[in-house]
Amino acid sequence: MMLFCCPGSASGSVTSGSATGSTLRQENAWAWPQFPRDRSHCGCSEERSRWNWPIAPGVLAAKLQLKHIATATTEGYAARPGGAQAELLAEVNKHEADRNLQLILAEFHNYRNGILPSGPGARNLTEFFATVDADVNAESAAAPKVQRNDRDILNLLSKRAKVLHLGPANYCWFVDPSRALCLKLAGTPTATRPMIGMCDSARCPQATHHDVHRSVWAEHAERTKIFLGQLGKTRATERTRLQADHDRAVRVIADIDTATTTASGDLP
Repeated sequence: MMLFCCPGSASGSVTSGSATGSTLRQENAWAWPQFPRDRSHCGCSEERSRWNWPIAPGVLAAKLQLKHIATATTEGYAARPGGAQAELLAEVNKHEADRNLQLILAEFHNYRNGILPSGPGARNLTEFFATVDADVNAESAAAPKVQRNDRDILNLLSKRAKVLHLGPANYCWFVDPSRALCLKLAGTPTATRPMIGMCDSARCPQATHHDVHRSVWAEHAERTKIFLGQLGKTRATERTRLQADHDRAVRVIADIDTATTTASGDLP
């Protein structure tokens, strides 16, 4: 008894029966294309992905008939296979790394221009920028004829950029997992990545707020103020919680403004 795909079925139904080798090859010719032996012409990732099918179409038709297609599809999405999907994941990781480098470089230039970060982790980040700035100045003094550019600065910032994670209203500098507030709240102090969804950036010692986050906090404060105005007198518990949330947002906004205007005012 053999299983093979009917050539006239668009859905890839499976038929049982006996067949010779030549008949089976003829029946399944539609399902398994003849791949060229020389694949050197496949230059783009889209073309390469055509040869990276995880399972043969004939097997896929059998799984469809036996009601296993949902499991096979879910396993394919959940796993991290090789081929085109691995290349896509590598490209995404590279873009994230480049983005982090540009973000930390922009914040370093802001530091040089007197625009400082705020938040619980602001002091640590400012001290790091001061160290990098001192190293750049020392190298410039040692070789005054050599003109320094952003690439030299990026080399000093690259290690810190690798631990940068973006929150909806803050930057998370995941330098020390044992100090991450989100991991403490979740009970997973040994995790290798922060839990951004549980981030309380107003209390976490590794979170910073910047001028780009001010609009997010301002919108949150405005919406919370509207909700407070709509609460009845009997909603005391809810009012207390929202009032604390509103006060926190206002405090974060004030800290961002203070870090920006005070430092800028000290510039000549």
